[in-house]
Formats: sequence, structure tokens, C-alpha cells
Amino acid sequence: MATLQESPTQSPLDWRTRAPKVSTGEPKSKLEQGYLDHLNVLRRETASVQQSSPPLEADPNGLTPQTPGAKLDAGKVDVLRGAVLYFPEALKAVAHVSELGAAKYAWMGWRSVPDGINRYGAALLRHLMYDAFATDSGPGGLGDDVLHQAQTAWNALARLELILAAKNTDH
Repeated sequence: MATLQESPTQSPLDWRTRAPKVSTGEPKSKLEQGYLDHLNVLRRETASVQQSSPPLEADPNGLTPQTPGAKLDAGKVDVLRGAVLYFPEALKAVAHVSELGAAKYAWMGWRSVPDGINRYGAALLRHLMYDAFATDSGPGGLGDDVLHQAQTAWNALARLELILAAKNTDH
């Protein structure tokens, strides 16, 4: 059997990182064997929890949370870089559609439209059928400064938002 030898370089405060060195031979006592058995069970349970847990927040530069300059944003979606700075003109056009639509209907009223996923899908395709540079200047349209393609993007975003909201409430 094995005997337990404490490692002097490891912290005595955290049992998960305090790995005793095990040498061959018989345990000195039943208490020591019980400790070794218990330690092995705890390690297995901890490994199981760590595998099923989401990763902890981390600083992309490896700084600890208490270090000045640390920001725990590693692995988080960067909406500014990934959307706003990536598509600034397109998002301005979509925001303009939101403003005009809110003036015509109600602010955020689109979230309450019955069967919104299908209806915004239909509107998306309706606007998509127009020429790339066509504006919405017809009867009931939003105006000469609004491209149908901006409305296509708006409808795609509204539809996606409703789909994601429905998915999140299902789980």
C-alpha cells in the first residue's frame, strides 16, 4: 500500500491543490488509509464537477482579478468589434428603420406582434425582392431615404431576436 507524505511547497489552505506525495508501502494507520481513500473520492468528484462547469471568467492577459488593469472578458462576445464596428453603416440604416417604425407603430411594439417569427420572415422576403438600391417610397413606405435592404436587415434581426427569445424560454 501507499504512505502519505505532505508536500511542503503546496498551500495547506486548499485541499484541491494540496497533492500529497504517495510512496509505496503500507499505510501507517487505518486513519491514513481512510484519508487517502477520501482524498481520491474528492478528487474524482472535483474533476467531474470541473468538467461539467462552464469556464470561469478570466483576463485575456492572464491577470488575476485583483490585479490593477484586469478585466474578466476573455471568451465573451465582443459586440462592439463583432457588430457595431464591423457593420457601422448598415447598423445605422437599421437603427433609422427602427426609429421610423417606432414613429409609425410603437416603440418595441414589434416584440408583441402575434406570430411574429413568421410575419417578420414574410416581411424580410418581401423587402429582399426589391432591387438592392430601391427605396421604400411607395404608399405606406418609410421614405426615400430608407433602402428596402435596410428593412430586410431589420426584419431579419427582429425575427432572430424573437427566435432567440423563444429558444431561451423553452429551456
